[in-house]
Amino acid sequence: MDESVLESHSAGRCDLNFRRSFPGLGAAARLRLSLFLLLLVGLVLSMMPWTTSVFVKPFFGSDILAKILEEIGKAFMIAAVLAIVVEGAQKLKLLNEFSENISLHIMGRNLPRRLRAHVEQYLGATFVRRKMFVTYKLKASHDKPDRVMLTKLIRYEIENCSDDEAEYDWQYRVDDSWFSDAPAATVNRMGQSNPDTENKFKYYSEKELKKRINSEPGGQRFFQTVRIPSGALHAPNSTPSYEFIAESTEWFPSGYSEHLTATYPVLTTELTVEYDKRAFAVSVYLPLAGPDAFQDPDGTETNDGKFWVIQQPILPGQSFFTTWRKLTLPAALGSNVPLPAQPPTPSKGVAPP
Repeated sequence: MDESVLESHSAGRCDLNFRRSFPGLGAAARLRLSLFLLLLVGLVLSMMPWTTSVFVKPFFGSDILAKILEEIGKAFMIAAVLAIVVEGAQKLKLLNEFSENISLHIMGRNLPRRLRAHVEQYLGATFVRRKMFVTYKLKASHDKPDRVMLTKLIRYEIENCSDDEAEYDWQYRVDDSWFSDAPAATVNRMGQSNPDTENKFKYYSEKELKKRINSEPGGQRFFQTVRIPSGALHAPNSTPSYEFIAESTEWFPSGYSEHLTATYPVLTTELTVEYDKRAFAVSVYLPLAGPDAFQDPDGTETNDGKFWVIQQPILPGQSFFTTWRKLTLPAALGSNVPLPAQPPTPSKGVAPP
């Protein structure tokens, strides 16, 4: 029998003897009692007057032996205190992990297991966009009345909600043009602002931008990996800011429903559409919208168009639709033309960065 087996048997006998000595105590209580006894023994050994007491000195008169016993007592006390701290921290960690793992199953206990596993991906999201700003600029073509040039500008701040630094896939896609004779869709610029750029936007454009854009079926995509530190490790006022911006130009039909699909959760979205009110009618639609999804479902009038605030969070894979149609001549002259009552038909669009 080797030494490890002997040690295991010896430890087992000690634990059995301890349990026999205190049969009414559970495992946690026995651990606390052991730590208390260890602390008590350490306190006695470290404070005992080994070289001065008339009762102890005859047996432990050596200064070296007295010093060893005193240091052993201090080590016992330190070990006991550390064990108490570690036990408390471990309990808290286990409690947090248990609550995180069990909460989804409690809420979705009646759902199929496969569906619960899918929903768990949303609850375990690493990155969140607290606010996203989207600006659409519609411009009618002078020589092609059936076409509209759309310029998109998207800006947002991303937050890492995990406990560790994580890689963020910064990306932006534009689809191929609807018209064979129209200019190709282009990514005009991409920019980021973070502590490394002194919180000022650094833009990629022209040759530097083209190096980071790859062609893929049906369009082209900008892609870059950015490492973002955990926001949970910083105080709210000192959390480093990571902002991103993207701008593109595309050509669409004069009547169209453009959708913007979230790749990461968005808490609040502010959409501004700049257009000629005499030439276009514009509306915004959010599938599965609750009664308070919009600050104003009809939008707020501005000098250059309309402004919407989507207060309902948008989850990954969910889209909001911006529909425009060119007005007829009577409408352009001032008559009221109602917007379509039915929701717009989903069509291809651009995923946000």
